[in-house]
Amino acid sequence: MHATSAMSTMSMSLRVSILATLLMLMGCASTTSDSSNGPVDDTLLAEAPFAGNWRSELDGSMLTIEVTGIFAIERPATGDRSQNKGVGNSVGSWTFDGTNARFTNLRENKECADLTGTYTAEVVRDTVRFTKVQDDCASREELMAWPWARVKVSNSANK
Repeated sequence: MHATSAMSTMSMSLRVSILATLLMLMGCASTTSDSSNGPVDDTLLAEAPFAGNWRSELDGSMLTIEVTGIFAIERPATGDRSQNKGVGNSVGSWTFDGTNARFTNLRENKECADLTGTYTAEVVRDTVRFTKVQDDCASREELMAWPWARVKVSNSANK
């Protein structure tokens, strides 16, 4: 009985050790999960420090750049649409190759559907500045030419 008890204790210790190792390895995986936005590519996040929520100094537009490869621009609602020059909200995909960020509006957008704009991005503290490389969408080009301030979004808004 004594030998069986020692075996059982060693077996339990081995199982705990294996479980701890598996949990540690899972923590080192290259993607994490964000329940609100789907899987997050940690490499993309590390290489794209401009991912997040930003407010334009031009007109208060909100730019959300998700690490899932989706971006959204939400223009402020104003009584005088001439301030926005008739530009509406847009959604699309984005990529980053380490040098250039490419923003492509979805074809469902009213403006600049399927057009890709290429920019370099520089983040200094809580400000990102995009510099146009090439973009045929005049409204996006105008908006991206202005600095964007990082906006901290609380998780309580999602609950």
